[in-house]
Amino acid sequence: MRFIPVDYRRQKISVKKLFLVLLYFDFFLTLLPMWSASPLYLFLSPTTLTTIWHLGSLVNLIICGFLILIIQRYIYNKMVIFCILLVYIAFLFSIVINGFKSGGFALMGIPISFFIMFDTIKQYTFSLKHLNVIFYSLLLWSLFPLFLLCFPFLRMSFFMTVEGGYATFSGLALHRNFYGILLCVLLLLLYYKKMPFVIKTILFILLSVCLVLSASRTAFVALIVMTCFLIYYNRTVKNRYKIFFFILVILLAGVFYWILTNPDYALRDIDDDHAREDLLYGFMKLIKEHPLLGYGEEVKHYSNIYPDGAIAHNFILQTTANYGVFVTIFFIVLLLTVYYYSQPFSKAILAFLVIWGITQPYFGFSVFSPHVIIPLFIGHLLDNNITISLNRF
Repeated sequence: MRFIPVDYRRQKISVKKLFLVLLYFDFFLTLLPMWSASPLYLFLSPTTLTTIWHLGSLVNLIICGFLILIIQRYIYNKMVIFCILLVYIAFLFSIVINGFKSGGFALMGIPISFFIMFDTIKQYTFSLKHLNVIFYSLLLWSLFPLFLLCFPFLRMSFFMTVEGGYATFSGLALHRNFYGILLCVLLLLLYYKKMPFVIKTILFILLSVCLVLSASRTAFVALIVMTCFLIYYNRTVKNRYKIFFFILVILLAGVFYWILTNPDYALRDIDDDHAREDLLYGFMKLIKEHPLLGYGEEVKHYSNIYPDGAIAHNFILQTTANYGVFVTIFFIVLLLTVYYYSQPFSKAILAFLVIWGITQPYFGFSVFSPHVIIPLFIGHLLDNNITISLNRF
């Protein structure tokens, strides 16, 4: 049997509390208002606030994760652990051969985040109330900016970066993709939330408007992929209806994606194809120079388009350039193993994150950020309460 039942004797209340500290610290840190007119900038510069955000989440992950591993001391899935060890050994080998260029956060954070989010958390169940807290918090965070758009003196600030450049709508988040990740998770929760159909429809329309305003193509594609996975794994829908839903979703997706990528209708500058091509060829060149062991650190591509350097926006290219082909192969094997042993909601969330990793730098072989931990945790929460969630929580 692929799914390994939870042994309740392994659950320790202190570990459960640490998981919740990890989740809620990252969750509410991510919900901080960081758009260009954020009141937080009256006290901290955008650079300082971003640094606090990154370091705060990293330190919280390493401390909570380290304590979780020390206290727990039980392995849930030996195959997953074996794959984690394989990828980490290859990672260490690349670092050692290249002269220890990577920092301590990577050396500690990568194995800790992998162990606790791919294995240890599977030994725990969490009550339904956490889904409600997350749902209503995300709902307020996502829709409140629409209300603020009614104020003329704030309206333009939601379409500007903190540096003063023009951008698309990103709500209270620092970037449209950060907004898009959590907005897609909220749409998933909205479907399973028990509430009157009329209210649910209104909320769906409003959140869809937010998604269109963000013009985040990756968010849209990732949401479609996650939806298709949920349809496929839904046991209450007959196969012939699944085919109908697949066709409907794909057709609607095609129409909306055409709008988002058509220069006449798009809400963003889409003349960046050459920039992505430049990244692709640049990283392919980096990989050819050190294919087996990489450079032992995170590398960037420098060119006329990217004079200050840019990362790959593709976790396969980035991982291979950083640490070599063996780390990439073992990491993909690890993801496939985790997927194989996961339940439906976790499978859908993992596929959702992989789509992000193919086109954006928010998921890959690195220390898990809040935008990875939160979706993984929510997928696990839904799987914990699968009988309730199927009846709407």
